[in-house]
Amino acid sequence: MATTEQKVLITLFGATGDLADRKLFPALFKLYKRHNLQDHFAVIGTARRPWNDEKIREVVCESIDSLSEDDRLKKEFASHFYYLSHDVTDSSHYHVLHRLTDELDQKYNISGNRLFYLAMSPSWFSEIARQLVEHHFKDVSGYTRVIIEKPFGKDLLSAKELSETLTTYFDEKEIFRIDHYLGKAMVQDLLPIRLANPLLESVWNSDFIDHIQITLSESVGIGTRGGYYDQSGALRDMVQNHLLQLLAIVSMDIPKDYSMAEIKASKQAAFDGLKPLTKQEVETQVVTGQYSGYRSEDQVDPASTTETFIAIKTFLNSHRWANVPFYLRTGKKMHCKNSTIYIQFKSTPSHQLFDDAQPNYLLIEVDPSEALTLNFNMKDNISQEKPTFTSIPLTTEAYKLKDYTPEAYERLIEECLNNNDVNFTTMPDLEATWRFVDAIQSAWEKDSSTPSEYLPGTFGPTESDALLTNDGRHWYNCD
Repeated sequence: MATTEQKVLITLFGATGDLADRKLFPALFKLYKRHNLQDHFAVIGTARRPWNDEKIREVVCESIDSLSEDDRLKKEFASHFYYLSHDVTDSSHYHVLHRLTDELDQKYNISGNRLFYLAMSPSWFSEIARQLVEHHFKDVSGYTRVIIEKPFGKDLLSAKELSETLTTYFDEKEIFRIDHYLGKAMVQDLLPIRLANPLLESVWNSDFIDHIQITLSESVGIGTRGGYYDQSGALRDMVQNHLLQLLAIVSMDIPKDYSMAEIKASKQAAFDGLKPLTKQEVETQVVTGQYSGYRSEDQVDPASTTETFIAIKTFLNSHRWANVPFYLRTGKKMHCKNSTIYIQFKSTPSHQLFDDAQPNYLLIEVDPSEALTLNFNMKDNISQEKPTFTSIPLTTEAYKLKDYTPEAYERLIEECLNNNDVNFTTMPDLEATWRFVDAIQSAWEKDSSTPSEYLPGTFGPTESDALLTNDGRHWYNCD
């Protein structure tokens, strides 16, 4: 990736939060180590806590401690961080923030480039955007960009309202809606792998593919997110964004060229093929579950019917994928942490000549490991008769080395700095995904059924198996 030094002043709202500590500080440090950020950048952290410059630099150093043994380098990086205790509703605080912004722009010769990162509740997005514009933060010689974190609304109506509010103050091209799954190496490599390998692209359609499974399973529970999660559930928390984004990337047609505009157009066409389920389809093609003990979690309603697991069978309105089912699955406290895309190919007449031959499949591992594996039948040299099923890795060990693979937030922040929004969520994306999710939510509201209970450490409720076994298929499960 390019290592051109960027001039930028980053204002991080929510700088004392978990996201900043676990993801954002390390991501910025990795960009610093790679010289994307160097002498001409500064970070202003803001939040309600009464920290100061010394405190945030201490926290930054602790956050990045394991990423380098060079204490001098870590201290140099942390010296670019500043802190203001800030109430986002208090107009006077923006005057102070503006003064510090101007001072740091001069000190680091930043040329007026501004990036505002809103790592806090979306309920504050419109207030912050309004205050920034009214206090002339956009009146600069350089660029102005804003990164916002999900959730992007709770349904289609609220997503539109949020977008309309933000675009009152920022141009759409200045808004970067981040979904960290779109920054994962294997996700970003899917399209190039298809384009560069006719062997794959020639069979990437309904003529050869039997079905596709996308699984995002987590071994942990909801942790400290009970208040948020109990109002959201797996459908809004994972399906609306991560799962449907992966479905679009896997299913999209080849773009006319490799430009950002054409890639986004092809991806949007895939979203346009996402057909909302009817109430009857929701009843037969959607299974929900709740792990045992969920109702005892902190900030969770003791009578909660919120789903911590969901499995969906759906189809796309697309010639390429005619009659090919897509099975989507995600859940908390499952057997393992695993994000995979499983593509099973159709059998052919010659395949039937061997009784023990198994269907070919391509396994794409997205997280925690990153790998492609092709699974097919070979001659068994012992029996000389029965075929043996063999897994052939298509990725090398060098591909998996983290030193050569930027982490998701590192990659996406860099792309924002380069004004590359191809791996960020667009408003048309959101309209399509929320329509799909709202249809399921609406069907649930008319039905009194509750999620099936499942034991932690399993693959979810047994009812989800029937989505595939009724079709003569089965889930691909991690070991």
